[in-house]
Amino acid sequence: MKKPRSTTQGRDPESGIMAAEFALLLPVLAMLVALAVEGGNALRTYSIIQEASREGARMVLRQGDTANTGQLVSAMAKDLPGGPPATSVQMQDKKVTVEVTHAYQSIFSGPILQKLAEGPLELSARTSMPLP
Repeated sequence: MKKPRSTTQGRDPESGIMAAEFALLLPVLAMLVALAVEGGNALRTYSIIQEASREGARMVLRQGDTANTGQLVSAMAKDLPGGPPATSVQMQDKKVTVEVTHAYQSIFSGPILQKLAEGPLELSARTSMPLP
């Protein structure tokens, strides 16, 4: 006579528990991945505007005037979403200061970041160099 087969034969009795634990941890893991992606995008954006401010200050040192600084900064930041960054150039006390400000746009279009920051986030980079 044959033994009746159990419906759980061949299965680990804890596999259901592991699936439930994974389902509970999945939103946390997804948030960590989203945070890492968003942080990487913010660092990339800041790096671009920082390099644009440095190059703008170098150009003023080489040429001696501030006429084309905004165009240079806009060209260097053309890949940033949201249009060209705002550029401010000041020459005083034998030094030039170039400040670049950009309204950061999140990769994730949800309003959560804007609600946390009470408006759009602005990234700003400033470079000062002595005039010869």
